[in-house]
Amino acid sequence: MIVRNAGNGRPDLVPASIRLAAAEAELVSPDGATQILRDRLDALETAYDVILIDCPPTLGLLTVNGLAAADEVLIQAKTDLLSIMGVPLLLDTITNIHRRANPELRILGVLPTHFHPRNSHDRQVLAALTAMLASQRVKVFEPIHHATAFDKAVAEGRSALELWPETPGVQSYQQIVSAFTPHEARI
Repeated sequence: MIVRNAGNGRPDLVPASIRLAAAEAELVSPDGATQILRDRLDALETAYDVILIDCPPTLGLLTVNGLAAADEVLIQAKTDLLSIMGVPLLLDTITNIHRRANPELRILGVLPTHFHPRNSHDRQVLAALTAMLASQRVKVFEPIHHATAFDKAVAEGRSALELWPETPGVQSYQQIVSAFTPHEARI
């Protein structure tokens, strides 16, 4: 179901629901399990300049479907050791999807998030992430600093952009979005 927000400057939205928990099992089929989302989105392609797909932080069929349907991917990774350990696995998955299911898929870059600049661990992890991706020519964006505004927005059930647009973390996201034109920002 599409929640239409026409006229108020906010994007239309297809929100997740508890039913999404069962979606992975439903996607297991012998024919084209990785193409189901792409097939569904094809009908919407002319109605929208950008379709943003927010995938779960796993390498299951939901994420594979999102990658098979996308033109470009922006990888978010928290600046902690466990999070960046998954980045090479995700890059391998993206390479496989590019080769087998979606030759148009390209990586925009990696966006470090939840960054605490005063924390030496965060700085070390960011340096390790940057070094790891340099050899693969994957762009690492400026990190998004941790802001309690994000946690508060979740509790309010609203976006941080709507509630606290002047928060530095929110402004960092706005800068990243503004760096792409609609044609370049198909994620």
